[in-house]
Amino acid sequence: MRKRNVVLLIAAAVLAVVGAVMYVLYERSISSPLNPEISFDKNDIYVTTAAKDSELLQGVTATDPEDGDVTDSVLVEGVSALIGGNTAKVTYVAFDSKNHIGRAQRLVHFTDYEAPEFYLSRPLIFRRSNTVDLLSCVSAQDMFDGDISHKVICNLVGTSASLAAVGTHDVELRVTNSMGDTSRLELQVEVTETDPNPMELRLKQYIVYISAGDEFVPADYFASYVSNEEVKTEITGVKVESTVDTQTPGVYTVTYSVGRNNDASKTRLVVVVK
Repeated sequence: MRKRNVVLLIAAAVLAVVGAVMYVLYERSISSPLNPEISFDKNDIYVTTAAKDSELLQGVTATDPEDGDVTDSVLVEGVSALIGGNTAKVTYVAFDSKNHIGRAQRLVHFTDYEAPEFYLSRPLIFRRSNTVDLLSCVSAQDMFDGDISHKVICNLVGTSASLAAVGTHDVELRVTNSMGDTSRLELQVEVTETDPNPMELRLKQYIVYISAGDEFVPADYFASYVSNEEVKTEITGVKVESTVDTQTPGVYTVTYSVGRNNDASKTRLVVVVK
């Protein structure tokens, strides 16, 4: 039994030594001065969000102490999450004939980047019911990921406990793209006792993003309404109430209404000034 224990101890010691040697060799392969060295003609690059790896590789070269020019081996290993605004880090790798690896990073600025935006398929005015499915009419689009509607989160804010109650409720929409950028938008949801839109007052869209200083004309977003079974496409007769200040970033609303008393209809456009 004692002899067997000695054999096991010797085997364990051998394995430990082999493991230590392998680790040292690995560390040397990572930090070896024989690794390829990556160089850039510029430390920052400027591209669009649709840029391919070939564009990210512009101005990148690599040399190896033994193999010389190994630029053809350079690959884009990955792009980090955004580290602020429209800026991320690109990591490059290069290989030599002995599979030594060199790595380097530089900043990439996405010139056309905009944070994810929300879209509404209908106005946020609902007739009271036990369930108001807000997410069924909310979607989100991102410049990197495309449709990210499945990532949208909606939360009640303020004192409202449920969207089932008649009144005005504050909600926050939130969505995060694969680059780690989160968009938030606070909106008001109105719940009414009766049908808020019996005349089928429609808009061309129910949320619009504009830049501060842009021109905004509420009539441009009107589509139609129904009166005496006839579809009206002229905005004449429609009352428009707008809170939009195009000079000041914020979230605003434009309310369109038509008709009187029990036949009165209203709908609403959300305007986000960036």
